[in-house]
Amino acid sequence: MTGRNRSIAIGVIALGLLVASCGVTDGDSDSEPQQVPGPVYSNVWSAGADVSIFSRGAELTRAALEAGEYATYVGAAQSFPGYLDALPGYISSTNPAVEDYFFSNQPGESQQKPTTFFRHIAELEESKRTVNATVCDYWIDPDGTANPGPNQLRGAWWVKLSNPGGDPGVPAVADTDARTNDQREHPIPTWNVFGSWKIDKLKYVPIEEIPRSCVDWWQERFPTFVPRNGSNVLDPPEGYVPETMPVAVQYPEWIGPPTS
Repeated sequence: MTGRNRSIAIGVIALGLLVASCGVTDGDSDSEPQQVPGPVYSNVWSAGADVSIFSRGAELTRAALEAGEYATYVGAAQSFPGYLDALPGYISSTNPAVEDYFFSNQPGESQQKPTTFFRHIAELEESKRTVNATVCDYWIDPDGTANPGPNQLRGAWWVKLSNPGGDPGVPAVADTDARTNDQREHPIPTWNVFGSWKIDKLKYVPIEEIPRSCVDWWQERFPTFVPRNGSNVLDPPEGYVPETMPVAVQYPEWIGPPTS
């Protein structure tokens, strides 16, 4: 899903059109509200040398990709506050600007799994009206079943947003400690991170267009991996044993909305 192969597999559940809601009808108004499970995984973000991970553009990039990930499990309407409104109002079946599994208003078929997603904002251009980012990632599971292997160091995302004229907003409360959990933290933000911003693109980068900045980051993290036939995909050496780790503390955490 952003655990690559798992996410792409659930693309088959995509709806042809985005609908505002498809759960509760008038006859169901007295029903108990459905409990939406919180994430059992975490995201650990980093950024390139020229990118501030706490800028407004980086925050919007993080929110868009995390909300899309969460939507694959719980549906777009149950994801981050404001995510459904930030999505485009249509989807093309031939070339969607947003991957279809991020669009579905129904929970996905895949089940959450304890995982740490490592995501890196390799490139970011931002202004008060536009955000244009490239994000690379990989993931590590506690049991090692889906950790860096032959096809994993190939995941990159285009994330683009635009602000048609509203207040661009300011970043939320910054997480100043990557190692420990802040007691004020929310697994899912309780406020609308997107504000007046709209998501124009949230799309998987084709292998042939993976930027060098992603390859450099992967190579830094996995120095023994080698390029596949000169491409921007890295493969592990023979005999490589995937590492394992408990789910890490989310970084940055969603601590609270802007204070000013």
